Amino acid sequence: MVKDVIVKLGIGLALAMGLMNGARAAHDYTLDVGVDSLPNTHYSIVIFTPQGNTPNSRCMETWQVPAQPETITEDPNGKKSFHMTIRDKNSAPCTKKEKYNTWTFEIRNQATSPDTTNPYMVVASGTFQFYHDHKDGWQTKITAANTGSVNNTPANRTFVSSAMCGTSSTATLSNCLGTFVKGDSAADYIRIRIAYPAPAPKTGAAAAAKARK
Repeated sequence: MVKDVIVKLGIGLALAMGLMNGARAAHDYTLDVGVDSLPNTHYSIVIFTPQGNTPNSRCMETWQVPAQPETITEDPNGKKSFHMTIRDKNSAPCTKKEKYNTWTFEIRNQATSPDTTNPYMVVASGTFQFYHDHKDGWQTKITAANTGSVNNTPANRTFVSSAMCGTSSTATLSNCLGTFVKGDSAADYIRIRIAYPAPAPKTGAAAAAKARK
């Protein structure tokens, strides 16, 4: 009987270790969200708290950040960027499943307020999404979309002007705006920049240089 108990315990331990080795623990990602360019200091960008639940969020442990809307601007009295940390979930039923989190934002202009009761005018709006999945290994990208604009922005120009990913803020960064970067830690640090008016798409060295701003 003792021998049977030992064998069963050994089998149980082996199975548990196998499951642990086959799973990836929850992972943190730091997002650095900032202004690329705005027409003047009357403009600001407001990033809102994610709404959660599909189709906005899936398989995330820490997703409700920023806890309050964050405003970024080129006004020297404001801040040009901010950081937030999200954490994905890789326990059942999310093991090796897609994980994503979506933010909405508005671009506002204080100088063109339509009336005295409204301190600003929304001139544009959009979204950006962190997307992470497992296909021949972990991969990550940022997707972006425009949801509104007063100046008829062309469909191929997003207000998210760049997204660069790397293992840290001091590492070499790679374009991840609509393009996957491969590796478990390839997007531990994500730098996102937003511009208005939306710039023309840039590629190659020009995109990398602009993203370093």
